[in-house]
Amino acid sequence: MRLFIAIELPAELGSKLCETAGRLFPTGNHKVKVVERENLHLTLAFIGEVQPSLISAIILVMEQIAGEFPPVDAVVKGIGVFPAKGMPRVVWAGVWEKQGHLAAMHRVLVEKLSELQMPVDTKFRYRPHITLARIKEVGGGVELNLPIATKPVPFGGLPIRELVLMESRLSREGSKYYPVERIPLNGLA
Repeated sequence: MRLFIAIELPAELGSKLCETAGRLFPTGNHKVKVVERENLHLTLAFIGEVQPSLISAIILVMEQIAGEFPPVDAVVKGIGVFPAKGMPRVVWAGVWEKQGHLAAMHRVLVEKLSELQMPVDTKFRYRPHITLARIKEVGGGVELNLPIATKPVPFGGLPIRELVLMESRLSREGSKYYPVERIPLNGLA
């Protein structure tokens, strides 16, 4: 199973982000894969391929972390790209919260999952974001609508109330994400 731990988005926020992605990349641009509304999320930790027998251990880690962190309110605003220099491959909306809980949750998740020998992705420094689109063809004439991309446009609030273990199933049409387990955040502020 291909797994990751995520925060799901409220429907209204997801719709605003999809609308923005549509303005950034007009329909019919085959060099860009815009993320479908139902697949928009904030990744806390990408685990990768694991045996189904390890799911209970992952859930235990999630329960420990959920007990350490209270619910938090974040704001989604601004558009950015990865990598920041050169030809962008990923277009994202930024996620901001004052307490630093997202970065701390990510750090603890990676630490605890790594202790269990889970294949957690740690290639890049964690930056809370929601992927809006992936640019498939580098140098393929893909251009961002810069007036939208350079303004720190606020998209709305992101109430973070639970951790969700998600399964990613790959197909010819692209990835589809399915919740495996939901763990409410219940730590004290």
